[in-house]
Amino acid sequence: MPFTDLSEAGDQAYFADGVAEDILNALAKVRDLRVAGRTSSFAFKGVSADIKTIGKQLNVATVLEGSIRRFQNRVRITTQLVDTSTGYHLWSETYDHETKDLFAIQDKRSRAVVKRLNIVLRSEEADRPLVEQKTDNPESYRLYLQGRYMWKRRYGDNLPQAIRLFEQALAYDPDFARGHSALAAAYAILPTFTRADLAESYEAAERAAYMALQLNPELSEPQAVLGRLYSGRLQWRRAEQQFQRAISMQPEDGVARLWYGLHSLSTGRLQHALAQFENVLSTDPAWGIPVYLHSEVLYALGQREAAIQGAKRAIALDTYYGHMLLGDITYEQGQFDQTIRHVIEFMRLIGASEPRINKRRMSLEASLGVNDTQSAFLQKTEAQLKAGNISPRVAFYRFYYAKRIDQAIELFDLRAHPALYRFLRKTWGPLGRPLRRHPKFSAIAADLGLIDFWHEFGWPDRCRPDAAHGVQCD
Repeated sequence: MPFTDLSEAGDQAYFADGVAEDILNALAKVRDLRVAGRTSSFAFKGVSADIKTIGKQLNVATVLEGSIRRFQNRVRITTQLVDTSTGYHLWSETYDHETKDLFAIQDKRSRAVVKRLNIVLRSEEADRPLVEQKTDNPESYRLYLQGRYMWKRRYGDNLPQAIRLFEQALAYDPDFARGHSALAAAYAILPTFTRADLAESYEAAERAAYMALQLNPELSEPQAVLGRLYSGRLQWRRAEQQFQRAISMQPEDGVARLWYGLHSLSTGRLQHALAQFENVLSTDPAWGIPVYLHSEVLYALGQREAAIQGAKRAIALDTYYGHMLLGDITYEQGQFDQTIRHVIEFMRLIGASEPRINKRRMSLEASLGVNDTQSAFLQKTEAQLKAGNISPRVAFYRFYYAKRIDQAIELFDLRAHPALYRFLRKTWGPLGRPLRRHPKFSAIAADLGLIDFWHEFGWPDRCRPDAAHGVQCD
């Protein structure tokens, strides 16, 4: 459970979360323990719920709760292990140490919990710390925890702020491998949640990931970051190998499995993607991002009602991309007013400005034909594209949603316009049917390296090899 901040100023929530998460991650590495995921556990932060309810919702027999009180360079950590069936305390201890001893304290706590649960550590677990010594610099670690706190919040200015905090942490300790790894992860997702340049963000992520691995080759997170980058660069085989390496190093790493599922979805292997998202949700059911992506796969597989319910649940868990999935579903059903409503609501929730929202609304109304301006709007789009006044990505979406598939497919060049990578996921569902059935799709798949990848790693659920054309899709 998230630890309570009892510091006098009440400004150490990030520190309390970081300490609790380090212990959670340490316990998750113990093979004979099933530990509920971070997002689902932390969903009870600030919520009034009795311990039996928490145990039932998380499907756990015991709960580790605690508090921290930090003053200058000292920290007091109190933890209790509680039986969820009875509400009785099984064990409780308080440690009072300097912050420089924090990792040793966390390791002792983790081992005490394991011992109290009567679990015998395997030799490889007993011979090494459950909580690693991440850095010798307390200030670097403090900034790192603040950065992680912002990284998990994604939207608005949170990711740029996380990047600044990680960079400050590394200024105090340039050899902080976890700091470089966190910086890599932040840059890797920056273009997804902001308008940051994709190529520049990926280059920064790659530099940080390689630095992290140079300092600590046993870290799984930078391996997963590289997998995400390779997938985004259409280096499918390298991405597949990288994700498998990351997961073999740390099977409980939910982020690695999440990104692997995203990679599998992008390459059309829907059942494989579903398995990855379900694996994540089995221990972290309240994490909105895999809830949303799981729903996206269900929609691609034809399970529309389940997808709608999943999208609504994702929105309730503050994953606003659920509105975009609902927009796709209503578009398929011809409910264009609802499509526009969901897209605009998504933009409002992520903090888009009113001028940008109004511009998007008018563009959607015109391209979807909810008014009488579609023909003129698309003629204007053609002229703007020819003059270089709009990006091919924007023109692609306008033509595609206006069902001008032949014009759209001429612009579907992921090598020249990598931002179109996001639409590749939609290719395998109802929305992508006109694209994957188009006579030019086989040539596009071959150019993207997908056909070679499928020959080696398995064919998409919607497609099969075809001697004459390379691939044929339903």
